[in-house]
Amino acid sequence: MAEYELLKSEKNKEMLKDKHGHLYWKVNVRGERTYWCCVLKEAGKAVTFNGNISTSGAHNHLPGWNRVELKRLQGIVQDKAMECKDMPRKIIGSSISSVSEEAQPFIRRSLLARNIRNIRHEAKQEPSNPKNIQELLIPNSFKMAGIEEFLKYDGWNGEERVLIFSSKKCLDYLEQVPKWGCDGTFEVDPLLFDQLWILYVRLAHTYVPVVFTSLNRRLESSYEFVLRKRA
Repeated sequence: MAEYELLKSEKNKEMLKDKHGHLYWKVNVRGERTYWCCVLKEAGKAVTFNGNISTSGAHNHLPGWNRVELKRLQGIVQDKAMECKDMPRKIIGSSISSVSEEAQPFIRRSLLARNIRNIRHEAKQEPSNPKNIQELLIPNSFKMAGIEEFLKYDGWNGEERVLIFSSKKCLDYLEQVPKWGCDGTFEVDPLLFDQLWILYVRLAHTYVPVVFTSLNRRLESSYEFVLRKRA
């Protein structure tokens, strides 16, 4: 077993794991020596130097091997987030195999997904916010859902910018299913847009969302414009 291993925290900060499974925070660096203290803020301390580790003080708790695995997963997820533009869900799903079955129940996917977004935001991998609707340019990578183009329409209805998102399977439902529904939501609309307008189809005993449209206005003419795109 390695003498020690460097891991990453949720904020992309270095952590240390000793061979017994205890975790440490970095507290200081003096020359080539790095000083660490137990994450539980008790007596355990460590110093790393030239690939070696020296520990002092007794830990009054058991090692947290599950937590070690989760921190290791954290680092894997963060590295992948910087290397590719895959959705957080895909990155997390492809990384979970590195975690033992005993530790997997402790994985909090929502926190990992938020961490991916934070890491990318800090690295300025996301496009900057436009000042007006005319300046809004959507990168090709943000138009895709996997290998399929998800942004089906990006254009204008007079002075109104209209973005229509859907998949081929969902559009097929619109052609095949006679019962439709629609609804607008205003709290999750993107910057510079007034609402997210959603089309639904009736499948079995429920309505399923199939088309998502970002609109600037709440006018009948806006809704008719979107529906004509499917006529």
